[in-house]
Amino acid sequence: DLSAENRNAIAEEEQADMPDAEVKGPDTVASLSKEDSLQNTPSTSGGEARGRAQESTLPIDGNSSARRPPIRSTDSSFPGLDGFRAWYDVQSSIYRIYTVGKADGSQVFPPFLPKSERGHIPLTLRVSNNYRQTISVYWVNYRGDEIHKGNVRNGSDFLQTTWIGHPWVFREMETGRLLCHYIPYRIIPNTREMPTIDNDDNEKGVHRFTIYSLGHQLSEGCICHIYDPVFPVLMKTPQDGAIWAFQEMSRAQYLYVNTLIKYLTNIVMHPEEMKYRQIRIANPRFREQIWNTPARGLLLAAGFVEHGSFAELGSSQTLPRDRVQDISSLLFEVEKWKTAQEKSSIQVDQPKGADGFGRANFGRPGLH
Repeated sequence: DLSAENRNAIAEEEQADMPDAEVKGPDTVASLSKEDSLQNTPSTSGGEARGRAQESTLPIDGNSSARRPPIRSTDSSFPGLDGFRAWYDVQSSIYRIYTVGKADGSQVFPPFLPKSERGHIPLTLRVSNNYRQTISVYWVNYRGDEIHKGNVRNGSDFLQTTWIGHPWVFREMETGRLLCHYIPYRIIPNTREMPTIDNDDNEKGVHRFTIYSLGHQLSEGCICHIYDPVFPVLMKTPQDGAIWAFQEMSRAQYLYVNTLIKYLTNIVMHPEEMKYRQIRIANPRFREQIWNTPARGLLLAAGFVEHGSFAELGSSQTLPRDRVQDISSLLFEVEKWKTAQEKSSIQVDQPKGADGFGRANFGRPGLH
């Protein structure tokens, strides 16, 4: 049990992390009021009751920065996309993993069990060959043996029904050199912006990708390049990261956009206030509604960096005007996304397994 002094210290720290911006618009205010009332409603579940009781004690306006350390970075310029890419690699590997072969022919080991498991969810595999020669395709059976399933000439597609948890191998037909290992772990939810449903069977999901020759742009000694329209490997700009994060928010049917708007609005309205740019990750509302959701990708693409127990933006000094403008532009895009979601009343069809049922029960983030 926490002492009264410790409980007061924790409450004071959480108070400093909470946003205080007013979100304009009757619909937004009504939504927030409804959310707050739900958090204060008693629950028959002990765990839920404790969680709601804890959240209901969090004030909306912060006025304290007691015991808050300075932001670790002393440079307010954009830190790059390393944090976003690390998060993106983990997110994308929930659905599938590619392990690309090496140009020098050195052996590559896939980061998953190299054999099929009994599948529960079917999906359509569509692979396009933009490589310089014919590709041989192999299914890895339940014993770990590669079973030849066909050859795909340059400019042609390989179409195959497979199952979640079944690995596939793609090799040069002439030399047998490995191009890539591939395994689907989970059905990708369907959205209007990025359809992932089989045109011939709306109950079946589809994984599609293209194998390209690299030409003179060899990447880390890889023999080829994989282009996946849902999970593109190359993220060069913050805008690329934000676009993908919005797509992931749509796939996850993200519900806490009002909270996200409040955090971003605080930064724009108070660029001199460090407490709105140094957010305690353990804060229940921030952790559950922002950090552990696809909205985290937006913050990372905007320049937030995880330092210890905090998510931080900029330095302890006033945020520069150009960075404030970047956050303001992101806030505008978030509000556009919210409006589009509210207007799209028609639900899109979802393939079987899009809710995560039947996903593979092994695997870890791998190489791209």
